[in-house]
Amino acid sequence: MTVRIDKYDALGNDFLVLDLAQVSSKSAGVSGGAAAATAGASGASAARQALDWPAIARAWCSRTTGAGADGLLLLTRSDDVEARMQLFNSDGSSAEMSGNGARCFAHALYR
Repeated sequence: MTVRIDKYDALGNDFLVLDLAQVSSKSAGVSGGAAAATAGASGASAARQALDWPAIARAWCSRTTGAGADGLLLLTRSDDVEARMQLFNSDGSSAEMSGNGARCFAHALYR
């Protein structure tokens, strides 16, 4: 299974955006961890918890071995909110907010 990862740029910062509705532990290409459901909000929630997102962010955001980006934005949807954003910096650390990341996230939602 393949997943779509979009790359956005905002004022010199670039971010990878991944909609978790399409992700399972197998489709992310990550071994180990609990298997996640593949569809819907519950699948996104399970995938979000089961995978090592800091390690994935480090790998995918690497400018030498990955796609290269300043961060990874995870898009989740649920019954109580339209969308939720979780941001990982390229070093795998979690960030509470990024203005340019929020711009990219909003554009991804608009598409």
